[in-house]
Parts: sequence; structure tokens; C-alpha cells
Amino acid sequence: MASVKKSLLLSFAQRNGSLVIQFLSSLLIARLLSPHEIGIFSIGSVIVSFSHIVRDFGVANYVVQERELSPDRIRSAQAIVWITSVSIAAALLLGAGVAGELYSEPGVTLTMRVLAVNFLLLPLGSITMALMVREMQFARMFAINMTSCVVQNGTAILLAWLGAGFISLAWGTVAAGVVSAVGLLFCRQVNQPWLPGLKEWRRVFSAGTKLSGSSFFYELGQGGPELVCGKMLGFETVAYFSRGVGAASMLLRALVDGVVPVANSYFAKKSREDEGIKSHYLTAISYLGAFALPAFACLAVMAEPLVLFLYGEQWLEAARPMQIVSLGLAGIAIANIAGAVLVGSGRIGVNLKMHAMFQPLKVVMVFFASFAGLNALVMAVAFGDVIITWYSISRANRLVGASWSEFAASLLPTLGLALGTALVCAGSMTLGQGSGVALKVAIGSIAAGAGWLALLLAMRHPLVHEMRAKRA
Repeated sequence: MASVKKSLLLSFAQRNGSLVIQFLSSLLIARLLSPHEIGIFSIGSVIVSFSHIVRDFGVANYVVQERELSPDRIRSAQAIVWITSVSIAAALLLGAGVAGELYSEPGVTLTMRVLAVNFLLLPLGSITMALMVREMQFARMFAINMTSCVVQNGTAILLAWLGAGFISLAWGTVAAGVVSAVGLLFCRQVNQPWLPGLKEWRRVFSAGTKLSGSSFFYELGQGGPELVCGKMLGFETVAYFSRGVGAASMLLRALVDGVVPVANSYFAKKSREDEGIKSHYLTAISYLGAFALPAFACLAVMAEPLVLFLYGEQWLEAARPMQIVSLGLAGIAIANIAGAVLVGSGRIGVNLKMHAMFQPLKVVMVFFASFAGLNALVMAVAFGDVIITWYSISRANRLVGASWSEFAASLLPTLGLALGTALVCAGSMTLGQGSGVALKVAIGSIAAGAGWLALLLAMRHPLVHEMRAKRA
């Protein structure tokens, strides 16, 4: 348990440290680039993000959860990564022009071609990174990922300041890829083979395609609405979507990105050891919910002054999408634990089925909602996330043997905590009416934090017992 807590601490430090850097960078970028320029990069990067999903056919996740990982299977995994990554890089370079014509914007083409360079760098370290996750070597990952993040955002800001425009964001991503590849070359495992092979390719490919399929459909649900928005409503509107939904997604990442890699490794380890995970699953739901649900409730309350404070009046239209999407993302935060249980326990087929059914459905709903404007489109996104949350939790409950009443018992105190914290935040915002935007945000944030802690203690939430036990 001590190693798990240490891994969680390092993972949280790395993920949230990266988010702080990205957040500060986004404030500067929002003032150096126009909404139209950011919209161009958003469309190009979203298209490329789909390619990232299939670049290794789920091989990295396969390496993490494989019960018997032999050298031949590692070699086969490396071979698949090289073949797919190089193929996708070539396809992006050749097909970027079609995307540019579809959106009538040559900047989309240029963005995609620059980002394609990363596919030639990723195979140098992807298997090494997967092995580090499998062995829970989060200290090394912390150093590599934080350095890459600093280089990426520093490069993007510098180029934007020099007048490079939207393409500065793409070159920042490539700079980060170079740093990550070099760092991972120095972190190779002692017995990790250098040369690829194909002896075990069928086993690796079979498991990997299911994992890759899940990731592809998940990415379809995440990036599809942005592509629909850009095509149906224009580059400026997609920039508002990207800023509002992106800021809420950044909060989601802050809450779960540090948990998910550790949870995947932990539940996979317990599964390999044939240990029961029901109590661990319900505890994780309760603990993560205590942070996630109040945080998203307060984000919805503070959306408008927060957007004004962070990005300025030109981005005010991003506030409503931020409020709407918070509901769905609060559920997705909890569903990440359920997903970690399914993947870690080897139920990759269930995970694939879920995303294959509901992510395309979400995109279809978004398409029809787009005719009613941006806010209706975001409502469709939130509704789709709620459906996915319900299905994911229901399958995880069935797998671990937990009833809905047991799940509700673990989450019910958290719902009260979220409601109470949101009311405190809203009340403080009312008292701060007429104040400057910065002061209003400060009052709301401090009141929300103090209210959350007071309610946590007053309700004797299970997280309090954990904190006291750790101190003892």
C-alpha cells in the first residue's frame, strides 16, 4: 500500500505540475493568438489525435496488463509500434491536404504535417514508457514528462511571441517529442530487447487491437464534437468550444490523470495475483468523488467570472459551454475508476463494446444538436458522457460483485459534499457581486475550499478517516 501511495503522489505531482504549466501557457497563448488561429490548430491537432490512438494498436496498454510478458512479446510489441507509427506518419503527410480542403483552411494542412513528425519519434520510447508504468516507476516518468512539458510550452510561447502564429503550437509539440524520446532512451530496462521481432505478433496484436479500439472510440467521442463544431459552426465558434470544454477537461485531467495510470497498474497487479478488488474499487470511487464532484460543481458556478479573469472578454462565449459540460465530466471522472477496473482485470472486450456503442452515438447527437447552436451541441456532449458513465459503472459493479446500493452508499456522502460546497461557492459569489473579476474569483475559490473542508469534516466523510489514519 505504501508503494501505491508513493506512486499516486508522484503521478499526481507530474500530471498536475504539467497541467499548471499548460494552464499558465494557455493564458499567454490566448493573448498572443486570436480565436481564429487557435481554432485552426485545434482542428488539425484533433484530427492527428485520432492517429495517435492507432499508432501502436493498444500495444502500450497490452504491455501493462499482460500476465506473462516474455522477451519475444516485447519484441513483437516493438515491431508493431514501428510499423504502425511510420505508416501513420506517411499517411498524415500525404493526406493532410485533404483535411485542409475539407475545412477550406491551408493552416490545418500545415499543422497536421508538422505534428506528423512526432510519429517518427514515438516508437523510440513507447515500449519503455509502458514497461515503466507496468513496474510503477513513476519517479523516472515524472522527470521525463515534466521536462517535456516545460520544453513544449516554452517553445510554443516563444514562437508565438516571435509572430509564428498558430504553427508555434505544433512545433512546441514536436520539441516535447524530441525531449521525451531522448529521455526514454536513457531509461530502457536492463533486460529490454533492442531489436523488434514478430514471433508473438498474433497474441500482441489480438489483445492490442481491442485496447486500441476502445481508445479509438473514446477519442472519437472526445474529438468528434470539436470536428463537428468546426465544420458546422466555424473556426471562431470551435475556439470557444475548445476554450470552455478544454478548461473543464483540464480540471478532469488534474483530478484523474494522476490516478488512472496507478489504478490501471494496481488493478492489473491485483488481477494477476487473483485478489478481490471490490472494497478497493468502492473506496477509490468514494475518495475520487470527494474531490471531483465538488470541483465540477464549483466550476459550473464560477464559469463566467473565471473565463473573464483567465482569458479576457473576447472569450466570454466560452463560459456557458464550460458550465454545461461540467455535469458530464463529473460523471466521467468517476467512470475512470470503473474503466481502470475493467482494463486492469483484462475485460478489454467489455471496454471496447461500451465505447463502440456510445461514443459514435454521442457524435451523432452532437451533429444534430449543432443545428441549434453551440450550447445545444455541448448539451449533447454532456448527455453522452452521462450515458457512458452509467454503463461503465454498471459493468464494473457486475465484475467486482458490487450492487448499486453498495455503490450508492459509497458515493452518497460525496453528493451531499458537492451540493453543499456549490451552495457555499454560489453564496460567496453573490456577496462579492459588484467586485472586480479577480476579487470575485478569489472570494469564490477561497469560500469553496473552506466550505469543502468544513463539510468534509462535519459529514465525517471516509476520506477524513484515511487522512487521520495516515497521520497516525
